[in-house]
Amino acid sequence: MIIRPGMASIADMDGYGYTFLIVLGLMIGYGTIFFYGLFINPRSIKRLLILLSRIVFLKRFRDDLRRTAVDVVLTSEEIKAKNAWFHTKAMTATAGAWLTRFFAINCLILALVAGINPGWHDHLIMIGRGEAMHTITSFSPTPGGAGIAEYLFGGFFSDYIPLGIASLIALIWRLISYYPYLLAGVIIIPNWFRKIMERRKSEKEHSTA
Repeated sequence: MIIRPGMASIADMDGYGYTFLIVLGLMIGYGTIFFYGLFINPRSIKRLLILLSRIVFLKRFRDDLRRTAVDVVLTSEEIKAKNAWFHTKAMTATAGAWLTRFFAINCLILALVAGINPGWHDHLIMIGRGEAMHTITSFSPTPGGAGIAEYLFGGFFSDYIPLGIASLIALIWRLISYYPYLLAGVIIIPNWFRKIMERRKSEKEHSTA
């Protein structure tokens, strides 16, 4: 029921449910490797990336893989040097930002759907469905799941939102939770990319000097 309306058991799983579980498994696997590489044994990840860079069909990514291998070790050393308070603040801020993003759906439903009076368990279900929908759209071919999330929104919340206003609420939610970040990226990314290219150019000049 948390993944989609009508899903009360494994027997009720449909394509969306299985997609959610598969993508969630991939994310957990990636997160585990990421955590292991940064906090436990970064040099093993470095060796793995160096090994991958020697594969013939990955030749075009060789420099990037080797640069990433070095960056993993340097980043791990820097992160480990931080105290527990730094990590607590980082995790709290990250969890708070994501929870706020998903809870925005609850607020929009309360504001725009007439006659609804959800209990605390309904709020938990809505937050869970928002997270399930985000998980599915994480592997969509469009940036940020643009178009896909709006399409899925009505189906994921059909027992809370009338079909006639589902698209409107989905659009408002995306305007609040996604598109501002996209606009900020358009402004920030080019400047960040330019700095990286200038740094790499400087490093090459120093290495050939």
